[in-house]
Amino acid sequence: MSSNDGCLTPLIILVALYFTFELFSIYYKVIIPIILLAVLLFIWRKRIKKKALVAQKMLERWPMDHIDHVEQAIFKELQLAQKYQQKLLADAYFNSGIPQKSAVVYHDLEERMAYLNQLEDEFLMVFNRTVIAHYSYLKSAENMKELEEAFDHLFYRASVQLFDVNIYNRDASDVRAIEALFTRNELDYEYIKNTINWIEPYHSGFLPAILKKIRDERYIIDKGLEGEQKLFNELEVYRDVWHTLYNVRIETEETSVESDAIIISENGVFSIEAKNFSSSGKYMIHVTKDGQWQKVLPDGSVEPMKDVASQVNRHVGIKQRFLNETLKNFGEYTSYIHIDPIVVIANDTVRMNNESDQVILRASQVYQYIKMKSPSLEQKQVEKIKSIFIEHMLEPKKFPHVDYGKELERWLRFSLPPFVYAEKISHVIAAYKKELERHNAYSNYIQLTSISESVFSMKNEQDEVEE
Repeated sequence: MSSNDGCLTPLIILVALYFTFELFSIYYKVIIPIILLAVLLFIWRKRIKKKALVAQKMLERWPMDHIDHVEQAIFKELQLAQKYQQKLLADAYFNSGIPQKSAVVYHDLEERMAYLNQLEDEFLMVFNRTVIAHYSYLKSAENMKELEEAFDHLFYRASVQLFDVNIYNRDASDVRAIEALFTRNELDYEYIKNTINWIEPYHSGFLPAILKKIRDERYIIDKGLEGEQKLFNELEVYRDVWHTLYNVRIETEETSVESDAIIISENGVFSIEAKNFSSSGKYMIHVTKDGQWQKVLPDGSVEPMKDVASQVNRHVGIKQRFLNETLKNFGEYTSYIHIDPIVVIANDTVRMNNESDQVILRASQVYQYIKMKSPSLEQKQVEKIKSIFIEHMLEPKKFPHVDYGKELERWLRFSLPPFVYAEKISHVIAAYKKELERHNAYSNYIQLTSISESVFSMKNEQDEVEE
């Protein structure tokens, strides 16, 4: 071996070592990461396939018409709904049907006005006592504005519940699933759906309607009392000229008759009936020759009014017989005493056109009318007649009026059980819908994994083509 070969060998070894090191460096920087990436992709693909398989199995045992898993998820709501259904079926108010007759209370006009003025407090008490126990999401109402807001909230919520209960807006598969769910748990879906559909239209407008009735009644009574006060103020000016008795009610001939006022003077006995018609001046009053009272509206149209003359004449005739028979029983044999009827329009706003023989006056005309009458009674007779009426006068008659407080309570107690039941049913359906969303999420996940598989396969095919 030559000396040159001896020198070349170490050089070759060094070159070999150099290239070996370079190859190892390339392997370390490139090949190993590629191997690791391939392993990760393999593991990821395996996990995707496993999840897809689990989802597919879940989907297969959780179809739309077999919702055992859903039923487990909403079992408590079903129990509550069944409890409320039993309560509804046993509820005496509900089973008695919608109240056909209004609750009534007997008031005279002044009592009625006092009742109407305190009614807002009663409404608040009734609503808070009856409703809040069932609907904890509502706060107690402190005034009528809050009460109306709470009522709106209550029936808005009821309409939302009704929408939830109305499953016939959904797909047929949903309908079958929910009906099967109710049937298995002895919940009568048709019964409550029809009940809510029947009740909701009545109750959605109940409070506005009842508040309007109260406002209208308060207005009418207020105008009536205002007219009576105006008449009182006018007649009291002449208390030194005649005797005036107010709100005279007597019972005779198995009936009761009342006058707003009776004037007793030497010029005669007069029964006054106050009417505060058209105090706003929106129409004029026309009394025809044959005694018919008519409203004449601004457009010229005519509407008949109630028969004022017939009512006044009947009351006068009965009181007249009562007075003369009582005088006769006392041994007062005098000529027959007639009571003259006077209708007083107790405002200066309405325009009048009277073509009949009826005496229709404004309050300010009463004194002049009576003054023009010829004296027909002695002072002794005046005092006797006055004493007879005072002795036989009764308290003002009480008439049946709507008891709005009881009316509100009756309707609330009638409507709340099915509404509460509807809310429980809506909770059942909401829970069912939530489970359906999970079901659909699984279905969507399977579709996504299928797309991922397709993309992964396409990527492999592309890599093979490039190689």
